[in-house]
Amino acid sequence: YQSGLSSFHKFRSQFNHDSVWPPPLTQVVDYVSYLSCIGQAWSTARSYVSAISFHCKMQNLEDVTKNFVIVKLLEGMKRLRKPSDSRLPITPALLSRILQVLPSVCFNQYESWLFKASYSLAFYGFFRIGELALSTGKSINSILQVSDIQFDKDCTRILVHVRGSKTDQLGKGATLYIGQVNNITCPVSNVGKFLSIRPKVQGPLLCHVNGQPLTRYQFSQVLDKVLKLVGVEGRYRAHSFRIGAATAAFEQGCLEEIIMEAGRWKSKSYKSYIRCPLST
Repeated sequence: YQSGLSSFHKFRSQFNHDSVWPPPLTQVVDYVSYLSCIGQAWSTARSYVSAISFHCKMQNLEDVTKNFVIVKLLEGMKRLRKPSDSRLPITPALLSRILQVLPSVCFNQYESWLFKASYSLAFYGFFRIGELALSTGKSINSILQVSDIQFDKDCTRILVHVRGSKTDQLGKGATLYIGQVNNITCPVSNVGKFLSIRPKVQGPLLCHVNGQPLTRYQFSQVLDKVLKLVGVEGRYRAHSFRIGAATAAFEQGCLEEIIMEAGRWKSKSYKSYIRCPLST
């Protein structure tokens, strides 16, 4: 919602449009055309237009985004623009290679276990990067806290409380049950080892030895270094763990409902994350 309004405000300022509400139809038409010209994906344009719609409804104003012209413009974007998401999935095999070489790119043993826990948790928990690591301008309370983690009695599963996500508009949260895996990528083992050396302080689960939270930039930079070290090329990003988790689950024959629940998807949009077949 905020991203959409921010984009619309910048557009108005750039082209000297009046900042009136509800916005004139011609202004919204120009905005959608602008998004198309700068190469924004249809899904992004639809989301930004939805933000305008929501803001109008909140103020009990006419919702011009439902006009026939706007609807057809968005449909046209969907038909003409091919999906631009070329991010590759982190596969289980690649995750194993990443964790094996992490000690070679980390400063010390603590950092090595921090990133082992981060990457295995990101994959097996279907996490969005913004749920684990701190992004610029975000609150430290928006990411996973150490108090959100529990182990079951026999230490074979982690119970993770996810406080909220972009699809959880009411902030109800969700509880994930992440089980053991019999190899180096095991999230239960990696998180458990990290917690045994983590400073005994409250706050973000994934933090450095000085208590400072792991940032999105650090998460991505270490991933880039590891991939270069193992000789893997391609468009891998922080979101590749979530993409890889969804793809692996699909390839293993998991039911649609299970994948949606694991990734906290409220619709079948999870299908856009599936990259089949998995590369070796």
